[in-house]
Amino acid sequence: MSKFLGVLLAVAAALPASAAPAGDDEFQVRLSVTEPAGLARKGEPISGGIPLPEGMFKTGQSFALFGQDGGQRPCQALPLVVGSDGTVRWVLVDFQDDLAAGAMNSYVLRAATPRGLPPRALKVTSGPDAVTVDTGKISFRISRADPFGLFSSVEAGGRRVVTGGRILYTDGFDGKTYAAQAPGEVKVELAGAMRATIAVKGRFKGDDQSQLQYIARITAWAGRSAVHVKYSLANSNPDHYCYRAVKQSAIELKLADAPAGVLLGASSPLAAGPEAWLAQGLGSAAPGAAKAAAGGKEIWVSKGRDDVAEGWIAAQVGQQTIWACDLYFADDPARRLAVADGSLVLSGIIERWSNPQKDSRGRETAAPYADTLRCLYDCSHLSSQYLIDFQAPAEAEQLSRAAARARHRPWLFATPEWYLQRTQGLPYGAFGTQADELLCYDRWGWKYDAKDIPGRPRKTYPRFYRGTDNHYTPEEDPLDQLLIMYLRTGKRPYFEAARSWANYWMDLYAWRTDGWRYKDGGVWWYTGPKGNRPQRLPDPVTGTRNHIPAPWAKTVQAPWTAERVSDAYFLANSKSCYCHNWGQGLLAWYCLTGDRDALEAALDRVEQDIDTQRRAFGKRPGATDEFSRDFNRASYLAHAARMLAPDDEFVRQASDFLAEVYLRRPTREPRGLVNAAKKWPRATDLKAFVGEQGLAALAESGNRIDPASGLMTDPRTGRQWYVVLNPHTWMFPPLSRAMELYYRLTGNEDAMDWTIAYGQAAARVLYQEHGLLTYGSMLVDFPARG
Repeated sequence: MSKFLGVLLAVAAALPASAAPAGDDEFQVRLSVTEPAGLARKGEPISGGIPLPEGMFKTGQSFALFGQDGGQRPCQALPLVVGSDGTVRWVLVDFQDDLAAGAMNSYVLRAATPRGLPPRALKVTSGPDAVTVDTGKISFRISRADPFGLFSSVEAGGRRVVTGGRILYTDGFDGKTYAAQAPGEVKVELAGAMRATIAVKGRFKGDDQSQLQYIARITAWAGRSAVHVKYSLANSNPDHYCYRAVKQSAIELKLADAPAGVLLGASSPLAAGPEAWLAQGLGSAAPGAAKAAAGGKEIWVSKGRDDVAEGWIAAQVGQQTIWACDLYFADDPARRLAVADGSLVLSGIIERWSNPQKDSRGRETAAPYADTLRCLYDCSHLSSQYLIDFQAPAEAEQLSRAAARARHRPWLFATPEWYLQRTQGLPYGAFGTQADELLCYDRWGWKYDAKDIPGRPRKTYPRFYRGTDNHYTPEEDPLDQLLIMYLRTGKRPYFEAARSWANYWMDLYAWRTDGWRYKDGGVWWYTGPKGNRPQRLPDPVTGTRNHIPAPWAKTVQAPWTAERVSDAYFLANSKSCYCHNWGQGLLAWYCLTGDRDALEAALDRVEQDIDTQRRAFGKRPGATDEFSRDFNRASYLAHAARMLAPDDEFVRQASDFLAEVYLRRPTREPRGLVNAAKKWPRATDLKAFVGEQGLAALAESGNRIDPASGLMTDPRTGRQWYVVLNPHTWMFPPLSRAMELYYRLTGNEDAMDWTIAYGQAAARVLYQEHGLLTYGSMLVDFPARG
C-alpha cells in the first residue's frame, strides 16, 4: 500500500461517526446567516436550501424557524427536491430578519407547525388571463395574453407607478429591433407566505429566423417593495445553428407619471434632471470605462480602477422613488441604465465603447470583447440580474447602501456536518469536513501552520465570468469543487467564487436548449469531433454549422468579421465539449440556492451527454468496450441528476442506459480496472512507455512482445496476453463515483461490486508510487502477467 492511500484510509477511520437523525417529534437542525458586506440590514429577505435526512418527511410536512432569542420567525419551507419514495430531501427556507453589520445570526429549524404569518403575507393569484402578486407593499400583474414587458402594471402605496413595458433586442446582423410577444408560459415556480418566484418564457414577434427567446424570473417577498429579476436573452434554435451579434437587449418599464428628477449611482451618487443615463462601456480598469449624462450633457466620466460605478438609477415619480440596481453593472460590460421618454430602461447589452489605449499586440485594453457588438453563441444565454424597488428611499446615500447590500446577498446555511455527514443530500454522499481533517492531524500529532489552513480559493476569480478556455480550469468542475470546499469549511469566499462559476456555467458553458432535446452530439473546441454528426441545419445568416471560422483564417465571409470570429472562437472554447463535460456543480448550486435556472442547465448538460454517447458515438450495452473521461463524467452527471430530479423520466433513462453500457461491456477486467487489455498497435513505441529500465526488465523476464499488436508471449509456457494500457490516469475516477452513486440510487449489486474492485485496483496498482494519477505512461501485466 502506498503512503498516500494509507493516509486516506487512516483519515477515513479517524472521522467521527455520524449521529443518527432525531425522530420527527424532536427533529431540529442548526442554521446560521452571516451578513457578508459589513452593512446592517432591516427585515432582510434570507433564503437557503437545507437537506433533510433521507426518508424522514413526506411532502406537506411543516417546519418552524426559531431565532437565537428563542422566538419564532415567520418562514416558508417548500420542497426543493423530493425523492423517488415521495419523501422530501431538500427544502428551500425563506424568511426575513434583521442583521447587524458583519454579524452572524443563529437559528434552529424544527419539524413543527409554524405559528402565525408575517405582518404582510404575500399573496399570488394565478388566473387564466394573468398572474398577480401582492406583497403587502406593492402589487404587480403579469399578463398571459399581452406582449410581455416584465410587468403589465405595478402599484405601490395605493397608486399605479408602472403602466406596462416592453422587452426588446436589436439584431446586429440585420439591424432590426424585435419586441417580445405574449408569453408562451407564465409559471408560478415557487409560492408561499414569504416569497414567490414567477417564471415567464416566450419569443419575439417577427423573429422567425433566429427564434431567440426571453426568459425572466421575478422574485418578490412579503412586505417588501423590491423584486429581484433575472432576465436572459436565450439563443436556442431547434432547427438550425445560430450565431448572432446583439446590438441591444433592454427592458423598458413605462412610468405612470413623468419623472421629476433622476439619481445616478456613479462612483458616488449624482443628481440629474428628468432624463439621464449611466453606462459602462469598458472594463472598470480603463479611464472612461463608465460615463453618465443628463439633458444631453456628460456629467461624469470614471477615472479608472478606483473610480467604479455603483450601477444604479432612481427616478422620482410622483411621491414614489423607483430604483433599479444592475447587480453586475461594472462586472459585465457593456450595459446601460436610463430614464428616457417616460420609461425606466435597463439595457443588459449595448454597443461597447472603443478604447484608444492598446496593448503590445495592438488590442484595445479593457475591451470586454473584440467586436463592438455582443456575440450570442449558439445554445447560450446572456443574462442580467436586477433589484428593482418601487417604493425606495429618496435619499441618495440610502440608495448607495441598498446597492451594496443587493450585490452581497445573505444566505441561510446549515453546519458542514449536516450537509456532508448527517444527511448526505448531494451526489458525493458522506464527505469529511475541514474540522474532521484537522482533528485527525491533532490526534496523530501532525504539525501544521494555522495560516496554511485553506479559507479561500488560491486564485482570485472575477465577480462575473464571460467565459474561459475549457481546456484549463474547466478540465475539472470548479463549481462543484468550490461548493464542496464551502460545505467543508463554511468559509464564504468559496461560495462567492462559486457564484461566478455558476453564472458562467448556466449562461455559456451548458448548451441551452430551452424546450427541445439537444441533438448535435459532442463538440470539440470550435469544431466537431469524429462521430459528431450534427442534426441541425447550418445557420442561414452566417452559413456556419458546427465548424466556426478560426481567428487565424486569412479571410472570413460576411457577416463574420475578424473581431466577431475572435469572440465566437473564445466562446466556443468556453462551452462544454464531448470530454470537458461536467455539470454536477450546477445541481449542488440549485440545492443550496433554489436557482431553477441551474437545474435546467444541468439537465441540458445531461441531454448533450446522452446524445453524444448514444447517437453520435454509438455506445451500446453489450457492444462498447472502451471508456474514457467523456463517458465517465457523463455517467456521474446523469446519476447525480437522477438523484436530485428523480421524477424526470428522460434523466432516469439516461442514467440506466449509461450504467448498462458499462456493466454489460463485452470484455471485463477482473481486477477492477476501467478498461480491459486489448491490442496495442503502438507497441512500437515501447521504449517511450517503459524506458531503458523497462526494456531491461522485459529482457530479464524472457518474455516477448509483438510490436505490431502488443501481444505478450511467455515462450516457456506458450501463454499469451495483452497489456492493460494506462489504467491510472485522471480520466477514470469519475466512473467509480458514478457507479457508487448508481448503487445508492438503484441497489444494483454489479455497480457496487465493480466499485469495490476499482478501489482495490487503486490501492494495489494505481496509487502506488509509480502511478499517482499522473500523465506518465503505465502498463499493467508487463513484463510479466500479473
